[in-house]
Amino acid sequence: MFTETNKRQIVTREQVMPDEVAGLAARGATMLINNRPDGEVADQPTSAVLEAEAHKHGLAYRYIPVSSGHETAADAEAFRTAINDAEGKVVAFCRTGNRSSALLRLAERDDANQRNDSMAQGNNMSVGDDASRLIRKTIDSVAQFKAMQPDHRIDNGGNPAWQLAAYKYTDNDNPGLCATVPPATFSSEFRLTAGLVEPGRGAPLHDHTGEELMFVAEGRFVVFFDEEETQKVYLEKWDVILVPGNLPRGWRNVSDGVGYFLNFSGTHDRMTTLV
Repeated sequence: MFTETNKRQIVTREQVMPDEVAGLAARGATMLINNRPDGEVADQPTSAVLEAEAHKHGLAYRYIPVSSGHETAADAEAFRTAINDAEGKVVAFCRTGNRSSALLRLAERDDANQRNDSMAQGNNMSVGDDASRLIRKTIDSVAQFKAMQPDHRIDNGGNPAWQLAAYKYTDNDNPGLCATVPPATFSSEFRLTAGLVEPGRGAPLHDHTGEELMFVAEGRFVVFFDEEETQKVYLEKWDVILVPGNLPRGWRNVSDGVGYFLNFSGTHDRMTTLV
């Protein structure tokens, strides 16, 4: 059966490149699962290259290639077996992360069906143990703000136009956003970041590949869509804006005090600073 423990984390993400493997190992990964068939594009690293790099850094490696939209029960079973064989954190990847996420959902669904079958057979203790582990994992995943460290983009050598302290609550191993400080809790689907922004500071024009939702918890922010700020909107406390992917945007705290906001996006979203 597919199992979840407090010590195991399963992350799905976009293509892993060979020069990223050392960093994944340093952040606790113990296994790579490659769900992308070789040869989809010319510059794609081959499975053999990635396997060699994984073994070089002490990671287990599984190659379970699937075509997008054609994941099978056999693929899900191989995925589940790989996860059960892992000693700790697993990083599964394909071109965008979607195929890996689909396999994870299939594995979880099949596991739920097996648990239901066990219950029908009177194996209530096993089901209860599974539920207890899941409850304990949920409790242990609480991200306490007092225990978190902010990602100061300027302090960490980032683009000086970024002027905020970003607290990353949930994310996977996507290096595209706030990558210098790991998230408090790993998620295969959601990214949640809190920003603390001094008056007059904010973010330059940047772009996301997916939707981005911004919720103002305190203060007043302007969100602009060009460098001259001819197109803009103001957000007050508790206001929300949902910005589509591939639409440049920037924002700034225009209140007299420290502004606070929450940012929601998908874990496979990629961000590009445009200035």
